[in-house]
Amino acid sequence: MDIKAEQLAQHLKKPMLPIYVVMGQEPLLVMEALDKLRQHARQAGIGERRVMHVDAQFNWAELIEANQSLSLFSDRLLLELNLERKPDKAGQDVLVEYATSPNPDNILLVNGEGLDRASLKTKWFKSFTANAGVINVWPVKRHELPRWLEQRARALKLSLTTDAAELLAERVDGNLLAARQELDKLALLAEGEVSAELVLESVVDHARFTVFDLTDAAHSGDLGRAQRILDSLRSEGVEPLMVQWALTREARLAMQIQTRLKDGESLDQACMSMRIMGPRQAPMKQAVQRVKPARWSAIMQLLQRTDAAVKGVDALDPWLLMGQVLLRWSMR
Repeated sequence: MDIKAEQLAQHLKKPMLPIYVVMGQEPLLVMEALDKLRQHARQAGIGERRVMHVDAQFNWAELIEANQSLSLFSDRLLLELNLERKPDKAGQDVLVEYATSPNPDNILLVNGEGLDRASLKTKWFKSFTANAGVINVWPVKRHELPRWLEQRARALKLSLTTDAAELLAERVDGNLLAARQELDKLALLAEGEVSAELVLESVVDHARFTVFDLTDAAHSGDLGRAQRILDSLRSEGVEPLMVQWALTREARLAMQIQTRLKDGESLDQACMSMRIMGPRQAPMKQAVQRVKPARWSAIMQLLQRTDAAVKGVDALDPWLLMGQVLLRWSMR
């Protein structure tokens, strides 16, 4: 059973399932989902919790033994399994066997840190979760972040102005743990409405980005955001070679899509052919429609010079060259 994170509280009004799996790429939301399940288990009379960490040395017999053992403090156990890596074949077999006849007195709570989207499609995972609750937490997208912050603020009896929500989103972009900390701090500093001025005075810049955030911003034509992400990547010590590689890859993909459009493919068909799907499609489509072929050629020339600078052949700063790349890429 797939359970959306925002629907978990409603789901827990019913008797708990024997197995829950929480997975995703947003640490805060994963942590909060796990905490809700633990709290509900306590309320249901489960008085003892045993935690197991699955690493390369983990012995899967520990799970079997823990499930069969008696609790010293209650009749029921909460067994927590932290998957720091994907289960090997032996682990998969144990998990599937566990799910076939779970101990009705126990709840198995799996933190699927080591799982990914591909794991959802495997035969063993489908068998293991046939009668389980699966909470798959997705990151909050940048355009959704102001509204997300406003909702969290209301739970703290705060009201963010539109400007405050936008500014706070900019400061904590990519780091929801920092977002929660800053909202908690604002709740101590203010009562009622929170202005942009208060956010400016009190909130530290916690934004964290990846090279893919950078290419999405460039594709979307948002030069200010793209330059800010580039500066952040530099300050965090990201290798310029990685950034140059990502920019070059995306520029080549855009040029290949434009070639396919000339050959008669639709934009949707061209994106699918190049395996550009999901949230990556919209920014790429914007870039393909906005940037003319001649400008892509100029961008590629700059990226070739950036590559030479990264390797020490060109004396210019590669980060400055990439800033020039973003300028040309983001132009309307």
